[in-house]
Amino acid sequence: MAPSPDVELISVVKRYGEAIAVRSVDLAINAGEFFSMLGPSGCGKTTTLRMIAGFVTPSSGKILLKGADISRHPPEKRPVNMVFQNYALFPHMTVSDNIAFGLRSMRVSSSEVRSRVEEAIRTAKLDGLGRRRPHELSGGQQQRVALARALVNRPAVLLLDEPLGALDLRIRRHMQLELKRIQREVGITFVYVTHDQEEALALSDRIAVMNAGSIEQVGAPEEIYLRPSSIFVARFIGEMNTLEGTILSATGDRVFVRLNSGETVTAPRSQLPRRNAGDMVTLAVRPEHLSVGTDPGNLENHLRGKVSGRAFQGVANTLLVTEPSGVEIQIHISGSAGASFRMGEQVVVSWSKSHTLLFGADGMP
Repeated sequence: MAPSPDVELISVVKRYGEAIAVRSVDLAINAGEFFSMLGPSGCGKTTTLRMIAGFVTPSSGKILLKGADISRHPPEKRPVNMVFQNYALFPHMTVSDNIAFGLRSMRVSSSEVRSRVEEAIRTAKLDGLGRRRPHELSGGQQQRVALARALVNRPAVLLLDEPLGALDLRIRRHMQLELKRIQREVGITFVYVTHDQEEALALSDRIAVMNAGSIEQVGAPEEIYLRPSSIFVARFIGEMNTLEGTILSATGDRVFVRLNSGETVTAPRSQLPRRNAGDMVTLAVRPEHLSVGTDPGNLENHLRGKVSGRAFQGVANTLLVTEPSGVEIQIHISGSAGASFRMGEQVVVSWSKSHTLLFGADGMP
């Protein structure tokens, strides 16, 4: 028998007057999981997190924590803590006092406060900073203090609302590694909200992609990236090229699609359970799955175009090719190979049918 989830949302809805912020969300988050809610601004992810925390009351539905219904419990009665983007540290208190604040509010003994604060400082790698005040710390260090303060109370679940959003790129990437390390070390369930696709892919055991108050897909990062359940997910997670076309036929293991530019390409027939000849479809392929050269090579799919842009990005460089119907295709090329192509040069873009995704007019496979 599978263990019950740490957090479960059952048909949760949140309305603000006529507006629906969260639409009948069902979600199960496993114990010890690093679970991310990902989506654009206004998709409902932060509202969902705040309902778990108790800051927002659902209009209908249930929220369960370790099997107990906490839907109407106030925040202080829930065994969860929350980490915010703005840190919310007390400026007049030292690092140690900030971390100890919650424990002292619960009247924990002085000896236990001292022991647990020291443990939290070690876990968050804040050694030697206990006597400093927030203004004497870097942004990354302040975020570690906020994290240590949330963890020192030993919550059943830690909720994190875009906690790295205020950090610059270098520090944010370092803190991503630290967050993952800390989560594995303490073993607490993390529920993480972000709009940063790369961050969600790097950190998460599973991701829920949200759109307009609903969950579009839940799955492991690899599943969501390689097998998106809708055109929205395909376009939102990472870079994606899309081309419009019409189904011609299906033969053997292949679907034949005539693109608007005139070329015929193929996709796996397994992607065509509900589509028929004549149906309009959107074909999608990741930039890293494309090859570019002066001849088609041995890949099934190819189309011609001219180089319309180049961007040197170090390890992976980007080449832009405009095909006959005017659609710009993005190709990621390893190393410096992209530098050999000239602006305006006629080239052939090729890819395997196994890397081709098909979506219908409704945005679904």
